[in-house]
Amino acid sequence: MIFWSCHSGAGATGEAFVRSVAATTGTRVAAFSGKVGASELGGTWLPNIGPKTSEIQPPFATALHYRHVMANRGLVLQKTAVMQLEDTPQDDGFSQQGGKLMATDSSTNLFVQDYGIQDGLRDGNLISRDHDYGTLFVVKNSGQYFFRLKSTVINALDEGSYSAKFTVTATSAGRTDVEFLTMKITGANDRPILTAPSTMTLTDTDASDALAAISGTLQASDAEGDKLSYGLQFGSVMASRTSRQVKA
Repeated sequence: MIFWSCHSGAGATGEAFVRSVAATTGTRVAAFSGKVGASELGGTWLPNIGPKTSEIQPPFATALHYRHVMANRGLVLQKTAVMQLEDTPQDDGFSQQGGKLMATDSSTNLFVQDYGIQDGLRDGNLISRDHDYGTLFVVKNSGQYFFRLKSTVINALDEGSYSAKFTVTATSAGRTDVEFLTMKITGANDRPILTAPSTMTLTDTDASDALAAISGTLQASDAEGDKLSYGLQFGSVMASRTSRQVKA
């Protein structure tokens, strides 16, 4: 007999429950101290309480493609809204986005005050995890979270859709539930930024001056690292040069 239920054999109470059922029914009983289901959500299909065997098969044929976990005995971390960010062709500075994790535990009637990020780093009451596009922070005792964006990285994204996905957690009475927290980003091809050139100056005299050409080099940058080309508005193109006549 197998109890395909998260935390059905957790702790001293769970193990005593498994022994009691085994004694009453006269059968071998297996259960789980943790989550049952997808490994990416912290679950497994192999019971770790009761008989130890690798021959136990999942309860249904498509279990290995199941991307959820089974019932969690009252601890439920609510799904979070997807954070959205849309880049523009400008050199944008992005403000952080955030929200609040919410979890309930009907089996203990306890107010859940233990939140986190799977594989996150803890610094006091703050849990963090870094990503290419920014850093997610979760306040452990309140569930408040905020995503601090890396503006330089996001401005450098080409047009298209990108995402940063984290697994956030809520823990109560030794049990943990998880959900995905996702930031979706729409990239844009940023305009190049041309550095303002220095003003060219020329001082004429009352003599018959031979005036030399004044030159310099235009400087620009592109967030995506695309190849740059330079020109002159309303100018005439000859080979690789652009010219325009100016009359005093």
